[in-house]
Amino acid sequence: MLVLGPFAYMLEWKKRPRPSLSFVAVMKMFMLSSIGTTIHLDIYYVSFGYTSPTVASTLSNVISGLTFVISLPLCTIERVNFSTASRKAKVLGTIACVAGTLIFTLWKGRP
Repeated sequence: MLVLGPFAYMLEWKKRPRPSLSFVAVMKMFMLSSIGTTIHLDIYYVSFGYTSPTVASTLSNVISGLTFVISLPLCTIERVNFSTASRKAKVLGTIACVAGTLIFTLWKGRP
């Protein structure tokens, strides 16, 4: 952030209006980031007891998909709508991450 932040600010500040950040929006972002990270780390450390470190490390791929799935019911920024290419990419990326992790975990099996 310290390296890329100033460049992003200087190059992008006139291109689009700054969104308003209300207290509710900030709290939703805080809850999403806290819950997503907490669940990811809990699953990660518990998986070390049941599987090998190789299988446990694949769970790092799920954090983006898990954050996306958690944000859907909270109706913050994410909505499942296939009208734009970026939303299609988010959904397909989430499916690919979760499916890849499941395939690797089930194929590798328990130690």
